[in-house]
Amino acid sequence: MSAETIQKEKPVAADNSGIQLCLIKAEKYNEGLQEILKNAAGGNTHIIYVSVNKPCTSIGALLQKFNIPDERSIIIDLASKPGAEKKRNCVHLASQKNLTELSLAISQSIYNFEGKEILLIFDSLSTLLIFNDKNVVLRFIHFIVNKLRSNNVSARLFSLDSADDVAFSDKVAPVVDEVKRY
Repeated sequence: MSAETIQKEKPVAADNSGIQLCLIKAEKYNEGLQEILKNAAGGNTHIIYVSVNKPCTSIGALLQKFNIPDERSIIIDLASKPGAEKKRNCVHLASQKNLTELSLAISQSIYNFEGKEILLIFDSLSTLLIFNDKNVVLRFIHFIVNKLRSNNVSARLFSLDSADDVAFSDKVAPVVDEVKRY
């Protein structure tokens, strides 16, 4: 599977650098995610995985499949129910609606990997829109992207590629370095 570049504001290296909006068709979602993880697995990239969709245990197993050890990953889990199994490298947040708590967890994770090559994977913006107002999510994205840039953190922001989300994606596109459609 190859990614088609849709819009590019700044040159982005072929590696994990830069901030990309990854628009993925629902039927190719897992395949697109696995392509990103395969690229991140090589080298010494540290992963901050924000999961709005799947519990920490599922994401942990996926990272292990790509030989990304717990020491090189932090999973911010917004999908698990209270009382879910806890992992050493997992931060459980109570709600998909509390974007302030989420931004603090991202900041702390960046701090924990300070001085390391970091890739943040956000899975997914589309799901975040289910729980929050579109304009609130857009402000959150602007804030997080600025935080990532100021800390030299690369990112892949996943969103479903659907007709319903075109207007939202069009508003996110100018903030990122590159938009890719999978």
